Amino acid sequence: MGYSRGSLALLVLIVLVTAGCTTSSSQPISTPVSSPVLTTITTIPTASNPVPIAEATHAAAQDQPRTTIIPAGFPVQYDGIRFEGDVDINCSLQTVHALDLLDTKSHDDFLTITKYIGVIECRDDWSGMYGWENPPRFRVGKATRDSGVIWYAGAIAHDSCHSRQYNDYAKVHFGETVPLVLFSGEAAEIECINYQYGVLEKIGAPKKMLDYVSNSSSTRYWETKDVWW
Repeated sequence: MGYSRGSLALLVLIVLVTAGCTTSSSQPISTPVSSPVLTTITTIPTASNPVPIAEATHAAAQDQPRTTIIPAGFPVQYDGIRFEGDVDINCSLQTVHALDLLDTKSHDDFLTITKYIGVIECRDDWSGMYGWENPPRFRVGKATRDSGVIWYAGAIAHDSCHSRQYNDYAKVHFGETVPLVLFSGEAAEIECINYQYGVLEKIGAPKKMLDYVSNSSSTRYWETKDVWW
């Protein structure tokens, strides 16, 4: 399963343009190669949608169109999870390696993750899960991606848990507003920390990382704006 480990052959790139969107003028981190494919996706929050998990201070960012420039030859998806954002070669390969690690070392969890994350959006700064979008979008910051394949894989697992918390309730209570407490705050974070810990064990995380994750709830990181990821 997953993206082929052979040569990074030219992939079929799908242009997804939301009707009525305008193209952003933002540029990718890396110098684009010839013939990039431009994908513009607009996400507008509604009154029934709460702010992103652990990203309340960035809620205004949802009002801006997301622009993806994907140079030809870069991997742009993995088993249906689409890559968006600042997709340079590092982002693309880091994401492929993290998903491949989950796929090979914790396959059952990988299958669950692909149910609750449909887009991974690479950005320079902060991470957050947008579980109410269709498909659910995990925005991942550069610090998380650069912290190693095991940590990145664990972060994907953690935020897929928040998406599951949101979407499982929404499926059963169709048309109702999902209570914020179900997918954000102390109880929701502890559940996802425990899930992240279990996945990290399966994929071979070192004890130091496992200890850090198991103790992370004591920092109450979800209440602070001073986050490193």
